[in-house]
Amino acid sequence: MNGTLRVVGGSWRNRRLAVAPGSRPTSERAREALFDILGEWIRGRRVLELFAGSGAVALEALSRGAASAAAVDRDPRAASANAGALGAALEVIGADAAAAVRRLASSGRAFDLVFVDPPYGEETVSAAGVASLVGSEGRMIWQSDAGEEPAAPPGWRVARVARYGRNVFTFLERE
Repeated sequence: MNGTLRVVGGSWRNRRLAVAPGSRPTSERAREALFDILGEWIRGRRVLELFAGSGAVALEALSRGAASAAAVDRDPRAASANAGALGAALEVIGADAAAAVRRLASSGRAFDLVFVDPPYGEETVSAAGVASLVGSEGRMIWQSDAGEEPAAPPGWRVARVARYGRNVFTFLERE
């Protein structure tokens, strides 16, 4: 592993997380802002993090009271190590995000929040495919680089855009 970051809130506040070499984790400042926006809504929710790397967003959600969380990444080692170090009931899925979305959708899985943080500049998973995993009252949040904000898939709308330096969070909700 290469470096660390910390959980910024909840029951695991200030606990350190390992970061995989070459990854681009969501910064502590941006995660804190994200969860400040979500507030108490996250409690009891089912969360899926795509392109999870360290699993920081999924683990932050669990730390703040989410009912369950899953983290998908091609290289699941950092997320698995972090879940083990925290004793977290994080479901870690080692797979390409697009393949995981298809597999989760075909098995009928649904989440209240799907957080998507694809490699900047790459179109690696479709918003419509991800939308198929979101429950009726759920949300999608896409993290992107400034100027690369995703378009809402059919039946969805951009509810909010929050910018933190070059990080942009696009909050998508059903119309």
